[in-house]
Amino acid sequence: MGMANVAEIVMIEHSLQDEKFTLSLKPNCSASRQQVYAFIGLLAALSFLIAIVWALVGFWIVLPFAGLEVSLVGYFLIKVNYRTQQKQVLVFGDKKITLFEGHYQPERRVEFERKQTTLEVIKPSSSMQELKLALADDSNKETIAGFLVEKERNKVRKLIRQQGILETVNRWWESD
Repeated sequence: MGMANVAEIVMIEHSLQDEKFTLSLKPNCSASRQQVYAFIGLLAALSFLIAIVWALVGFWIVLPFAGLEVSLVGYFLIKVNYRTQQKQVLVFGDKKITLFEGHYQPERRVEFERKQTTLEVIKPSSSMQELKLALADDSNKETIAGFLVEKERNKVRKLIRQQGILETVNRWWESD
């Protein structure tokens, strides 16, 4: 299964192949890893160019601060970009539902017994909280789509229900 083109902003992809429904989830990411590294390189070149000019004038003290600035900005850009590269893939088979998740590639795999699996919907108790989704069976419970916005989580919820998965809602007396 290939990743979407960088120009496309697709957080939810689904397909039916070999009688298995596949649901791929990823957060909205505006820059690829290569683009982040290129930006850090450009920022470093510009920052050090300005710092060298000031050092030649006699203000050499700016050099370590330029290095510190580029290091901190680079560290946090890479850290944020890493978090935006996570992906969850749900494969709905006849007997099992398999969750693959990781950054850049699958790092973890969890299997659920399809007949025992439910989609747990945890509705927010206040306006400051968000809707949460989890797949659960007798032995596993995994949060899914935590990196998506609520509108997209509701789309995931609908797609999972269409696969015949029973839904349980913590605040069932409230309307959607």
